[in-house]
Amino acid sequence: MSVRTHTFIILFSLALIIQGAFADSIAVRNLTIADLPPCTLQCMIPLIPTSGCAPDDQRCVCSNDKLTTDLSNCLLANCTMADIQNTSRVQADLCNLPHESSQKEMFWVLLVTYVLIALSVVLRIVGKYVAKRPSLDDLVLFIAFLLQAVPMGCTFTMIHLGLGLHLWDLQDGRLIPIIRLFYIAAIVYIAVLGVLKASVVLFYIEIFHTPRFRNIAYTVLAFIAVNTLVLCFVTIFTCDPVPRFWNRDIKGKCMDVSGIGLAVGISAIVQDAILLALPITFIRSLNISGLKKLAVGGLLSIGAFGCIATALRLKANPNFKQSLDPSWNYGEGMIWTDLEALSIYVCISLPSIRMLFVSIMPDRVKKMFSRLTQKRSAND
Repeated sequence: MSVRTHTFIILFSLALIIQGAFADSIAVRNLTIADLPPCTLQCMIPLIPTSGCAPDDQRCVCSNDKLTTDLSNCLLANCTMADIQNTSRVQADLCNLPHESSQKEMFWVLLVTYVLIALSVVLRIVGKYVAKRPSLDDLVLFIAFLLQAVPMGCTFTMIHLGLGLHLWDLQDGRLIPIIRLFYIAAIVYIAVLGVLKASVVLFYIEIFHTPRFRNIAYTVLAFIAVNTLVLCFVTIFTCDPVPRFWNRDIKGKCMDVSGIGLAVGISAIVQDAILLALPITFIRSLNISGLKKLAVGGLLSIGAFGCIATALRLKANPNFKQSLDPSWNYGEGMIWTDLEALSIYVCISLPSIRMLFVSIMPDRVKKMFSRLTQKRSAND
């Protein structure tokens, strides 16, 4: 160890003693460097000499991005989850970090999303039975809806535990349950997406009856099934042992979590692109008017929002291994995750919802729309 490093250690120790003595002289005090866990100090002391900050220069320490990054990597590699949370509380006091919450916004956005999902599924099933046209894709969609209850329950429980709060505002003992529920929700959500997209393919098969389309559709269906199973398996066994995913205090090894998250997102985008492209080239073969073909194309384009939501989810979801504030960082990504699912539910349900409204529409209104359609068809 160099003389310079020894000098910094001595100065740093003196700063701790002075701050601790001063802090103890008042009844109510903010946290200070003296409150940092020993593990954090072991990470911090060797980094201070190379950071360009003096040991007692609080402003420099708080604003030095390189020091923050290096310290974060050291904490994640060597310290317990409790140490990291206690460190974040000291940092929040020293650096005047915000005490904000997105829990209320998350709760209402997710509640509205789940209500719209439930409404679209119920109206679709009612519409199919009113038209006496129930099919296999209805059953598959309903299975996806039942599975959706798992990530939904996990998300609301996570919000109750503290999702949407910064780590330094989180109660002790809440972080591990939040990450455990995140792990469960992520696995089931991959399965939900796979089942939903299988329902979309089966829905296409009900519309397009050509042998060529069916062969392509069944190939896509097989690809979605295999891809979903592989992603579920890899996500389940991301860490060895499995509990290390949500409890980093357990010794073991984990695969690259960010790489797995990226693979899941890219797979979802590829599947969405295939599902959008699959019917477009076959719309011309439908024996319907040009206006209805345009309507079908517009309906299918709703699914494009799924691609956008997936891309935004990838941007919002941080790398777990680099996140010292997962209870705050994961909130936005989970919102985009649910909006991604909502776009698929709405896209596949609208045709049946249309049949339901047509069945309850007054005859006079039906005749009016029929005349408009006939005029457009004649013009085409």
